[in-house]
Amino acid sequence: MKPRSKILCTMGMLLASVVSAGPLSAEVASRDLVRECIATDDSLYTRKMRIDENANADERALAEAQDASSRLNAMKGELNTADVAAVDAFNQKLNAQNVAAAELNGAIDAHAKEVDAYNRDVQAYNQKCASVKMRKHDRRQVIKERAQEEAKAKQN
Repeated sequence: MKPRSKILCTMGMLLASVVSAGPLSAEVASRDLVRECIATDDSLYTRKMRIDENANADERALAEAQDASSRLNAMKGELNTADVAAVDAFNQKLNAQNVAAAELNGAIDAHAKEVDAYNRDVQAYNQKCASVKMRKHDRRQVIKERAQEEAKAKQN
């Protein structure tokens, strides 16, 4: 099994600008857009944490698979090929390692797809939310509403 390079995901999220007191232009975000941007930002953050956890798990599993492969290669060098039972036992271990490697490759491929989807969503977020101007009052109000909704959900 060839080692795979670490899956990296870039998080290019930018914080939205906050408008200072003064005349408001047509570029100022509506409160609904502020809600959407803050919710999307939170969602992306949660996904990023899960992606990082999965990447760490993949790295640990890959290291374990490489160790198992090294042990099997050492066993192969010491294998008495005239001993049918020993050869069968070795082949069973080799087959189990191949199955585990295929499962790991599938998990790594799925993780790579998850990272690609995340990066596309970050790009869409940046296009929609990164450069919008938010009124301080709207931003504070949306954050307050979200906190109240979370508190209410915890009570239920």
